[in-house]
Amino acid sequence: MRTLAAFDSFKGTIPAARACRLALEAFGGDLDPCPLSDGGEGLIEAVGARRSTIRTRDPLGRLQVSVVGFTGSIGLIEVAEIVGLPAAQARGELDPVRATTAGLATAVEFMAASGAASLAIGCGGSATTDGGLGAVVQLLRRGYRRLPLPTTVLFDVRTEFAGAAAEFGPQKGAGPSDVLLLFLRLEAVSRWYRRRFGVDVAGLPGSGAAGGLAGGLAAMGAELLPGLDWVAGAVELERRAAQVDRVISGEGRLDAGSFSGKVVGEVVKLAERLHKPCVVVAGSADPEGRALAERHGAQVVSLELEHGRERCMADPEGTLAASLRRIAWRAGQGRS
Repeated sequence: MRTLAAFDSFKGTIPAARACRLALEAFGGDLDPCPLSDGGEGLIEAVGARRSTIRTRDPLGRLQVSVVGFTGSIGLIEVAEIVGLPAAQARGELDPVRATTAGLATAVEFMAASGAASLAIGCGGSATTDGGLGAVVQLLRRGYRRLPLPTTVLFDVRTEFAGAAAEFGPQKGAGPSDVLLLFLRLEAVSRWYRRRFGVDVAGLPGSGAAGGLAGGLAAMGAELLPGLDWVAGAVELERRAAQVDRVISGEGRLDAGSFSGKVVGEVVKLAERLHKPCVVVAGSADPEGRALAERHGAQVVSLELEHGRERCMADPEGTLAASLRRIAWRAGQGRS
């Protein structure tokens, strides 16, 4: 039997491409590895882009080295690479009010100078809630009244602009008073965008992605598009799924949000449409996420239930690899 491994990242622990490589080690040559991204981390690797490094600034304005990518004539920017939440969490530097997207302007300008014909910006996994104001102001100061390239913003949530404060502010370190401040600031920024650019981002679906950065880029002329749709088209996900006998997917936590345009939910639904058996491997799975997956015909494997939470936290790759080997042997596909 031929298997398609279409993983999202296990946030903060296992990149999607690494999860697919672990599946390849378990299943052998009968597996087609297809790492995916919905616009957050792993976008560059998911589409097999050529990587390049540039100097940008992090959410607190410090110089850093960031990775950007090129696929054909399209330049790729991962917001998570420049003003990313996982890196800020790891350093204990969450500052939802001060964090700025200003560093993104350098990456956009680099792409314009690189000869790229167009630009795709993945707006997931940011540590910022500035409505994109930092990036927009920097671009204006550098003489750009519109984005310098035709730009597609890949969003991973459909949240509207000011809604980003309440929905994502707490995970970026915002307490109740911060959330109120961020909400009021985003409302003020949206009014300024309407006056400055003649674009009303307030009710635009997806404009709240990356703390409103998606809306700021839309004000400067970007088109907003669900990130997974773009990535799935780039990697020919549906064609590849149609050519296999079963599908395996996974992410760090399976919950109801997984079925709101996220990678795992869309892969499960695709497998159902194509009448392919599907297994979801998740670090943990809450009852609602499990029920939704099973309702669409997928089997759910929880690493936390199989190996225990403590072991999963200590050795995420090892526990994922062990479960993948078990799944492969049960399917008669394990490597000798």
